[in-house]
Amino acid sequence: MNRTVSIILMSMLMFAVAVTLGCSSPSDPTVKWSGTVTIEGQPIPSDALGVIIVRSNSASGSTRGDQAEIINGEYTLQNVPQGDVTVSFDIYKLIPAKDKMDADRGIEEKNILVPDRWAIGVTDTADKNDSAKNFDLTK
Repeated sequence: MNRTVSIILMSMLMFAVAVTLGCSSPSDPTVKWSGTVTIEGQPIPSDALGVIIVRSNSASGSTRGDQAEIINGEYTLQNVPQGDVTVSFDIYKLIPAKDKMDADRGIEEKNILVPDRWAIGVTDTADKNDSAKNFDLTK
């Protein structure tokens, strides 16, 4: 799978996440987050693909949220729902398949770079006074 196909697949994933998360109504308060993402204090490799996903933990049952692509270790989320949220990440590199025959045919596998707890999601709070959020994904 080449980089163009990977970008198309990432775009499809982001669209699916957006549909799953739903949309906020205009009256739902949101904040803008932007910042950097590192893994164990190190920059994300430039050839890695990644997305940050934030969803509301509201007791009302709402599934409001936002998601954004991580580019060169940076992201910007426009509509993070205020209050308690779960933040998760999907960051990976495409590598040749482990099976030699598959690798010879150009098949690639995902090498997931995110520690498990960050892939599942961690709880955070989105506050109207907090627009810069940096994340260091540690084990």
